[in-house]
Amino acid sequence: MATPTARTKTANASDAEATKAHKTRPTRGTKDAPVLIVEELQPIKDAKAGRDFLEGKKLLVPVGMPLNTAMAAICLHHITAMAPGIPPTVTNAIRALAFLMEEVDTTAAIQNYHDGFNTELDNFTTELGQLVADARTKLDLQLEDMAQATTRITQTANDARTQPQSATNPQTINHTLTVTPEQPTYSQVLLQSPKELDPRMLARHNIRRRQVMLEGIEKESRFGKMGDTDMREEVNERLQELGGDKVRARAATKQRNGGVLLEMDSDYGAGWTRTQANIDKLCAAIGEQVTTKKRSYNLIAKFAPLTATLEHESFLDEVHEANNLDAGTISSMRWLKPLHRRTKGQVCGHIMLKVTDATEANRMIVLGIYVANKKITVEKCRVDPVRCLKCQGYNHFAKECIAKSDTCGHCGDQGHRTSNCTNTTKVRCISCNTDDHPSYFRECPTFLKKAADKNNITPENNLPFIQTEEAWTWNNKIDDRKRTPNYNPDHQQAPAIVYQQGNQKARYQQRQEYQDNQHTHNEEGYQQVWGEAATNPPFDSDS
Repeated sequence: MATPTARTKTANASDAEATKAHKTRPTRGTKDAPVLIVEELQPIKDAKAGRDFLEGKKLLVPVGMPLNTAMAAICLHHITAMAPGIPPTVTNAIRALAFLMEEVDTTAAIQNYHDGFNTELDNFTTELGQLVADARTKLDLQLEDMAQATTRITQTANDARTQPQSATNPQTINHTLTVTPEQPTYSQVLLQSPKELDPRMLARHNIRRRQVMLEGIEKESRFGKMGDTDMREEVNERLQELGGDKVRARAATKQRNGGVLLEMDSDYGAGWTRTQANIDKLCAAIGEQVTTKKRSYNLIAKFAPLTATLEHESFLDEVHEANNLDAGTISSMRWLKPLHRRTKGQVCGHIMLKVTDATEANRMIVLGIYVANKKITVEKCRVDPVRCLKCQGYNHFAKECIAKSDTCGHCGDQGHRTSNCTNTTKVRCISCNTDDHPSYFRECPTFLKKAADKNNITPENNLPFIQTEEAWTWNNKIDDRKRTPNYNPDHQQAPAIVYQQGNQKARYQQRQEYQDNQHTHNEEGYQQVWGEAATNPPFDSDS
């Protein structure tokens, strides 16, 4: 762009040329004739030269700004004041044009403001109408729900008012079994909200909700060679790139099977990882073969027929189809007792199930499951105390044992493992130092004491269900439920067991007597509560 000095010189040169071009003395014949402008002789031939001329004469300011009608009007006013020799007609014409241009600019501005205001007003009116319509729809729905709830409450009150009258009428007596008010029904027990929960159990549940298991990380990869701290920092960098600052891992712990357990530091991060697309991106960022592993829940299916062919791969598909389960809900099935320990003539056994869905696991616990065309009961597998398979002691694993040789859990001899024992006549418990039962016996007094201690530090063992977001899964009042009801507040329960002085064998016999006595009391309570209906209880005998 030309400098002000250059513009001034250009303007002066243009004035000189214009003066020279018109320096012709008018004659009598040409005095009143119109002046002809020869374009070739004019110094201003385009808009750029015109702008330079006006800016050089300080007629068009500010310099470089786009021209509008207001600037053009001001420029015309300056032109009329440049030279006093301009004829009045020319001056008036230029001033008239300047005033007209100012009026046009003001009118256009007012029109633009008016159009913009009308447009915004129309948009506001439309949005306000939509808001009122949505509020009216939601209000109508709420009023409808309130009306339905009022109807249900009124109907319930009427039924409760007429129930005693219908019970006294012999023609309206229902021959089905009626439960006394003192006895809670099964559905009522399930729907009861938990009253007293162990804070440790709640804390562990929240931690498990925020955990994600990764598997497929190769040991020789960069992630595989990292420690827990370095791996956590590396994972957090990947999470920040994918999910932002709110998604972070609190801990990354390597597992013995080669997997990595991630614990997110917030519920927002846990929710982010529960989206399949997000977790797939994280696995791809860590490694090509990295995948997530679902948490499994151990269940025990009791008294399954031995005709079940668990060793066949197609049998698992048959179980899924028979119980309307999605593929992969049950990841594995195996017999609890090894085949070589089965007794002669045994026809049923217990099965260990691994279920990947907590909701389906709870459904199996409530309703049971069909295996080999038989409906069997299912219970949650409790966490047992740790027993060493090398020395048969408790509270440590075999790899941490300091014993010099193996001790058999069946016969009690040293020098071989339990799995390699061939003795079929001798049994011995190392913990009790008795020959009444083997070390792995589930009714071993030492095991029962250790199991009670384990239940105290693991409150989840006292709950019959897998804990989820549903309140009824936290209920602990149906842990000792039976397939036949035995609840009666007026019935005298069996006395609590009181161990007398003696050895482990005597205490074991006392416990067996207590269990038999408890069973007798339960049967008496069953007859007392249900009376004549005992022969046909309102429960499915297979459920």
